[in-house]
Amino acid sequence: MKFSGRLVLFQSAVVLLVAVGVSLCAGNDFTTTWTDPLLWLLLFFCMAASSAALFYSVGVVQRGVGEKLRAAAEAAGPFVISLPEYADLEQALSDVMIRNRERENHLQTEKSRLEVIIESITEGILVTGRDGRVVLANGALGNLFGLQIPVQGRPTAEVVRNAAIQDAISYSLEKTAGRTLEVEMAGSLVRHLDVHVAPIRRGNECVGVVTVFYDITRLRQLERMRRDFVANVSHELRTPLTAIKGYAETLADGALEDREAAARFIAIISSHADRLNRLLDDLLDLSRLESDQVKVEKIACNLRGLVEACKASVVGAAAQKNISVINDIAVDVEVSCDPKFIEQALINLLDNAIKYTPDGGEVRVSTRRDSLRLWLDVADTGIGIPSADIGRIFERFYRVDKGRSRAMGGTGLGLAIVRHVIEAHGEKVQVQSKLGKGTTFSLSFTSI
Repeated sequence: MKFSGRLVLFQSAVVLLVAVGVSLCAGNDFTTTWTDPLLWLLLFFCMAASSAALFYSVGVVQRGVGEKLRAAAEAAGPFVISLPEYADLEQALSDVMIRNRERENHLQTEKSRLEVIIESITEGILVTGRDGRVVLANGALGNLFGLQIPVQGRPTAEVVRNAAIQDAISYSLEKTAGRTLEVEMAGSLVRHLDVHVAPIRRGNECVGVVTVFYDITRLRQLERMRRDFVANVSHELRTPLTAIKGYAETLADGALEDREAAARFIAIISSHADRLNRLLDDLLDLSRLESDQVKVEKIACNLRGLVEACKASVVGAAAQKNISVINDIAVDVEVSCDPKFIEQALINLLDNAIKYTPDGGEVRVSTRRDSLRLWLDVADTGIGIPSADIGRIFERFYRVDKGRSRAMGGTGLGLAIVRHVIEAHGEKVQVQSKLGKGTTFSLSFTSI
């Protein structure tokens, strides 16, 4: 713009000199020349024409330069200023950007890895902030407390719903000290939890609490079963041993002289010894079945023939009570099973049916089919089982009528053995019963 202004001034001076020269040549003196209107009119038109020509020329030049600059920019690509004095700064900024990008990717990877690890942990994890609200909780915690994850931001009391756990978390926040406790969570399914609470420290300040929940329900159940087993075995062994010892002492004190009494006492001792022997045999069988060391060798078996063999083992006991044992299975029915284990299970079922069926009753063995399996039913016309006890009859040493079962010589392990035998085959056992009407035990088989 400065250059254009100078050109205009220069042209104006030139035009002025030309106009003055023309006026002098026309015969005017120098004084009258400056007052001549014609001179100023000529001067105005000359300046206007020269200015228009000048601005037109400048516009043409600028458009040409602009087009060349645009063409050069398009050919060069993105416009980048790279001055030699800023090369080091540019490289440093580029390195910082690369390091920040790598650090961001690394942090994202670590975050994803931590989330996967926390979600894969089977123990419940709860992280609480200083304000007592949930910062983090994994899926296992949701399963323990029936929560819909995520629960971030909710008060801890809404999540754990247990006063003892909440008190432990509050104590850890206030005292910056850990706590360990065991709690029992009531509900449709009783759970036993081993809870460990630890503070999260930042210097000397407690900024939060992490709580880990271990589900020890199965462990407590096993401990209860072990205690019950020891108590039951001790009781089952003590009863016959006490009888044997008592009658033996009676014989030693002189009862041997009374041959009739001696014979009766010896028969009682023999009976209790047989009971001990059956108990030990059942304990060994059950232990072997529960050890997962039993190898079931399935072969094709004729089911009617297998039931006939079992029937022969209990026919004497049935005859004493005038109970009919009916094998109602077709001769061509074959199943895949391990005959020695299935025979043991069937003998236990038939023996129980005869024991709990009144004189003159009936025990019937039959088969039926559904869309998936062949079922063998052992049905009796006995006293039946209360509905409240049906869910527990397969437990070791569980008896519906303890006194009557012992009087009949039962060990309380027969049905537990039946269940383990059938489960070892990958099959199912079911029971249906009505008090005063009878009981039906059903075993599933893979038919051939």
